Amino acid sequence: MTTTQTDTMSARSKDRETNSHSAMDDLKRDTAAVREDLSVLKDDAVKATSHAAEHATSTVKEYHSNVCETIRKNPTTSVLVAAGIGVIVGKIISKF
Repeated sequence: MTTTQTDTMSARSKDRETNSHSAMDDLKRDTAAVREDLSVLKDDAVKATSHAAEHATSTVKEYHSNVCETIRKNPTTSVLVAAGIGVIVGKIISKF
């Protein structure tokens, strides 16, 4: 093998090594960017879930308050409705 061929092979080897390092650096940067994106998405999901839970809780409390107020205003009607529902559910259950 001649010196020129050896030099050419050495240069190619160095080019491959440089390209390999460059590819690894690119991969590391891309991996870090994906991790950052996932972290942001996770934080956004936690905030959205928390907001939805707070909204659901306040809605349920509001409905509960309205039902309690209706029962206080109309106790006889509320008892009769509850009894009627109990009879209907009892008949449905007894058929099974």
